[in-house]
Formats: sequence, C-alpha cells, structure tokens
Amino acid sequence: MGIELNTSESELRNKIDRLMNDIKLSLAKYHIDNEVKKQIDEMGDYAHELHMSLQNRDCKPKHHAYMKKNREMEEDDPQFYKHVHPVEDLLKYIDDPHANDEPQDQTIGEEFDFRVYSNSWGHEDNYRFKRTDDGWDVKFFSIGGSCDKKGYPFLYENFNHDSIQYPRDFDGWLEWLWDQAASKGLSKDEVQTALQELADWVSSTEKNVPSSIVWDGYCETPIKENKSFKTVVITFLDILGWKGVYCRKTDAVATLKKLIEETHSQAAIYRGSVEFNSEAVEVRSISDTIVLFTPCLKKDALKAIDIHGMLCKWIIPRSIELEIPIRGVISFGEFDTVDNIFVGKAVDEAATWHELADWIGVHLTPSAEYIFQNKTSECWVTYSPPIKALQGFDFQCVNWTIDWEAREKEIECIKAKFCRLGPIIPEIAGKFANTLKFVEDIKPKSLPDEPKC
Repeated sequence: MGIELNTSESELRNKIDRLMNDIKLSLAKYHIDNEVKKQIDEMGDYAHELHMSLQNRDCKPKHHAYMKKNREMEEDDPQFYKHVHPVEDLLKYIDDPHANDEPQDQTIGEEFDFRVYSNSWGHEDNYRFKRTDDGWDVKFFSIGGSCDKKGYPFLYENFNHDSIQYPRDFDGWLEWLWDQAASKGLSKDEVQTALQELADWVSSTEKNVPSSIVWDGYCETPIKENKSFKTVVITFLDILGWKGVYCRKTDAVATLKKLIEETHSQAAIYRGSVEFNSEAVEVRSISDTIVLFTPCLKKDALKAIDIHGMLCKWIIPRSIELEIPIRGVISFGEFDTVDNIFVGKAVDEAATWHELADWIGVHLTPSAEYIFQNKTSECWVTYSPPIKALQGFDFQCVNWTIDWEAREKEIECIKAKFCRLGPIIPEIAGKFANTLKFVEDIKPKSLPDEPKC
C-alpha cells in the first residue's frame, strides 16, 4: 500500500510525473539541451518540496544507500533531486514505502565451489570459497586463508603455485561480484553461478596458453619474482625419543651417523633405478632430523615421490633395527637451501606435519598427496595414519612391511626391539601401539611362509 498524499502533495506528484515523462522522451532521443536541463531543475524543485512535506508529517522518503552516496549530499538538500534517479526513487517510495529497502545480504558465511582447470595436472581443481564480512576465505590443500574482496593473497598464491594463467583484471571482477552479492542480496545459487563463470574464464585462459615446444618450461618456475626458488620433493625424518636417547643408547650419535651414511648409499641405488630429469636425491641432517630432497620440475614430481617412498621403505625397518626409529612425511612445493638452511612452502609443510605424526612411519602431506597418482605401486598403501588433532583422514603411507615373508615373526621381532627401547613411557607407548596397529592392519601381498629367525 502506497503513501496517501494530501491535495498539495498530489499536485506536486502530478507536476513531477509530467516533467519526468517529457524528460525521458528527450533522453530517449539523446536530446539534452538547456530546455531539458531546465526541466530537470524544475522537477527537482517540486521533488524537494514534496520530500519536505512528507518528512514534516513523519513520512520521510527512503532512498537506496547508493543514491545518497552517488549524490554526495543529504536527501533534504535542495540540490539532491536535481537528477532523474533520486526522483525515480521518490516516486517508487510513494507507491511502495518498502520499494527502496536495502536487499539483505544472504551469503555471508556461505561456501562455494570454484572449479578451475590446471595444465600442470591435466584436470580441474576445486577451490573452496567462503564469503566473509570483508572478502573471501579461500582454501585449497595447504594454501589458503582470509583474503580481501579481490582474492588476495591466497587465491593468487594458489594460481602461482600451480602456474595457472588467469585473465588480466580478474581481481576486479571478483571484487565486483562480492559487492553485488552485498548490494543486491544475491542468492547462494546466483553467487555460485557467477563464481563458476569466473572460474571458467580462468580455465579458458589456462587452456589457451601457447603450447608449442618453444614454450616448454616457461611455467615451471614457481615464483617468477624470486628465481632462486625451486620446486622440490622433500622428506623430513626425525628420531623418536631422541631427547632421552643417552639413557638407553650410549652410541646414539654414531648410530645416527651410520644410518645417514647408509641412507646416502641407498639414495644412489634408488636414484639409478628410475630415470627422470632431476638432480640426485640429497641427504642432509640437522640434529636428529634427516632431510631428503630432490629438486625437480612438477612433471617429474611423481617419480621423485616414488624414489623417496622406496628410500623410506628401507629406512623405517633399518631405523628400528638400529634402535633409533623414525617418523616423517614427504611433501612437494617451493624450496630453497643454502648449506643446512632450508626455506620454502614445502619445508614449512613438511616441518609442520612430521611433528604431528604419532607413530613410526612415513606418509605424504597434502601437497604431495594431491599430485600422487601411482596407487598401484606396492611401496604405498592408503591408510589413516595417527596424526595428532587430525584423525580419520586417509593418506598414502609408505608400506615398509610389503616385502615381509613371515609377518608374525617380523611383528614379534619388532616387539622385541621395542622392549629394548625402554623405558617405554606413555608418550612412547602410544607411538609403538599405533605402529603395531598399522603393521597388523596392512594386508600381506601373499600368505606368510615359515618364519626365518
């Protein structure tokens, strides 16, 4: 139901309507002269008079927020209505007092899919967007967090990490979508459709990059701003119970040195078993942590991950045999090193995840898990490793028991080794129990033979 006008207000409304019709006819013909400007001024005066009359009887006209912002003045300013749009708002308000109500923002806190194609991996990736009070929360594996309306910084960190090409001014379009969702009260479906349109635009750009042999390697530099960075497969392995190692093993340092030297030798063997364009598997140590790393291009990352997996398949039982059992993870990403100084996203990810492992074993981190495809390799098994504060998630884990011919005997031997690693305090006992559970849960590749002691 509209506003009921009194006699004088109705007369003003009629004058405004007549002038508005004349003005729109002129504008439709692209005819704007002094006469039209004079009509707009006259209409503005009538509209201001009508506004003040309504306001004085507690029926103050309501305008869209953007109208006041665009006019850069208050509604009761005599100049406010000397433009077609605010007069249109006034007439709409008279016909329906709620016509200019601001749409309610419907999608704050809602989550959306953003499926974009990557040439590096040959398939679509699904980024998760959440619309927040001041931007977006973008999540994709290990890279993500709070972003502004344009998606900075994490959306573009993901693009750069995977060498995804995106359109110029993409950030402005994403910001526009956020603002439209707020000002027009777009529904979740409308925002989802628009976001996917933007993702499809990125995919189209990515799919149409130059692809002849001339351009090979152009997008393999992960961070163009810093040429010293590389992509790398990196493994962090640390010794369980190193803090109290001298209480049970007086030659711990010599034993660790022996394991590192043997790992060097094994790395050379496994490096020669797989052909790919990469540097050798390097082995370094920092206190009780052994670091394996293989700088490589993304296209060679799968092979490098397999080599690290084969190495860990040997290292894990050997470390138990030497009574300095290890836990660790394998990650992939950006990396740089000088001597024993390691920096980069792959390092940060590996360092974080390997400290959460609550067992003797090795698993892939999300960055390596994401690109892993060789699920037929006997070196790997899908398993939910015991990770502190993150239970029930499956990862590819190194199957270091795959070559056992007599599993029951091997399990008894491991238990005997664990007994020699005492005192078995609760913190260590849990890790041993989780390790034994893994060993017992993993199916053997064949029926066990008679144990060989």
